[in-house]
Amino acid sequence: MNQKVIHEIHKNHATVIRISIDMYQGKDYVDVREFYLGDDDEFHPTKKGVKFSQDLVGDMVKGLKQLQKGEDSADGEQDDCE
Repeated sequence: MNQKVIHEIHKNHATVIRISIDMYQGKDYVDVREFYLGDDDEFHPTKKGVKFSQDLVGDMVKGLKQLQKGEDSADGEQDDCE
């Protein structure tokens, strides 16, 4: 697995959220995950995060923009999340 960090958000001195992309079985995935600073002064991944197909980035951005605007749903519909 070859992971490339796209962006980091520093929550505090010991916690960052990393947005990265990697390939698994020939398909690109986006990983948004919280990392903590260990005793070895290196950041380590936690279970707090989500990984999804890069094909869904547009939908994810759309949803985040709606949140930023304070909207529940721009089109009044919600996708099934089962």
